[in-house]
Amino acid sequence: MFPYVDTPRIGSLVIWGKSGRLAWILAWAIRLFDPDPWIRKNYKIWWHLWHTSQIVDQTDKDGWIVDEAAGSGDRRIPLKDLKGPYIVINWLPEHVTVEECRAFINEFQGFQYDKWAYLWVALNRLSRNIFPRIADNRHMCWERTSDFCMFMGHPICHVNEMAYMPLMIERYELRCGHD
Repeated sequence: MFPYVDTPRIGSLVIWGKSGRLAWILAWAIRLFDPDPWIRKNYKIWWHLWHTSQIVDQTDKDGWIVDEAAGSGDRRIPLKDLKGPYIVINWLPEHVTVEECRAFINEFQGFQYDKWAYLWVALNRLSRNIFPRIADNRHMCWERTSDFCMFMGHPICHVNEMAYMPLMIERYELRCGHD
């Protein structure tokens, strides 16, 4: 279980559980074959996590609002409506504003969900980055969160690196000095 949970704020990243057979199969493959020893060794930290999003607003009625890439495309939903447990991590500095989040949403509005992205990420990781990143206007949740961090000036993935949730968690742990 991921032991470090931060206090929600505008710009926080939210990570929560996996669903569906494909997610479970890919998680097993990551655990067994990922080239990063930290990811293989520390699978219990990320094992139950899969989806990512970011907090982009707060309302009196719904509380924190997250922006996510979903099967139906990008959407905003209340954090309280997420199914199952989630964690909040503060990768970005505290000064992220709702206006900056709206600028991100406007720039990335209407991106469709990339159902093939997990296959591309698996090929990239297993080939040790020989299989290149595919840049397009279709997103899975990991890509949207990576692009959000890049847009805010604090990338969690490198420019030509495929977005990859276990690697995002590893970088957060290393940057924050967690064991």
